[in-house]
Amino acid sequence: MATSEDKGKQSGKCDECPAGMFVEKDCNDREGTKCKPCSNGTFTETPNYRKTCFSCRSCVKNSRTKSICTDKTDTVCECNPGFFYREKADHCEPWTKCPVGEGVKNKPTSTNDTVCAPCEEGTFSNVTDSFSPCQPHFRCEAFRLQLKTPGTKTTDAICQDCESQCCWILPACLWAGLVLTILVVAAIIFWRAKRRSYRPVKHSVPVTMMTVVAEPVLAPPELLSHCQESCTDCKPSPFNSGKNKNRYIHQHRAIQ
Repeated sequence: MATSEDKGKQSGKCDECPAGMFVEKDCNDREGTKCKPCSNGTFTETPNYRKTCFSCRSCVKNSRTKSICTDKTDTVCECNPGFFYREKADHCEPWTKCPVGEGVKNKPTSTNDTVCAPCEEGTFSNVTDSFSPCQPHFRCEAFRLQLKTPGTKTTDAICQDCESQCCWILPACLWAGLVLTILVVAAIIFWRAKRRSYRPVKHSVPVTMMTVVAEPVLAPPELLSHCQESCTDCKPSPFNSGKNKNRYIHQHRAIQ
């Protein structure tokens, strides 16, 4: 048993009992407040005027003792793994399990429940639990496989082996086209540069002007001699056409 200082007599008010004790007898004019320690299984946390101590709490279902009760502290309980404490209901409830197509956004604790969220594009969840987030779809092309079935929010992508080495055909064609395009562009640039640097040389060729004179066509000597003997007026033209030449030949034959 402990007796508080006789301060209540001077102030006109009884002193409180300290934590871990309760008031056994109030103060009076002759003596101060008489306090008594809390018995096993009871406690008081603060200075008080209580006539009894508080009873230590017992951990409820789905919970366990985290720290035992003392004369100054109450029992501290915590929920078992897989449960969280709901303060309004004053009991432990099981963690919420996220369904397929949803993943865990915030993991649960002993005081907070699971927070779920729908899987975003490119992710999926095919399990129902309280700790698995959404997983990204398997990338078939990263392992040189062919995509057979695209993934959804609840299923992963399904791959298959490439048939006839089909997986590398498209990339090879794309690379070949790119290389060919680069070569064509380089050839055009080289051709234009060479064309600009080329300057053709003009050569002057001397040309000699000549006068073409037609060769005179003369009558046969026999016809000329005949003209001299019998026809003083017969003077053959120095320039006769082919038609006149035939006429002379005909006349010559007639004379003969």
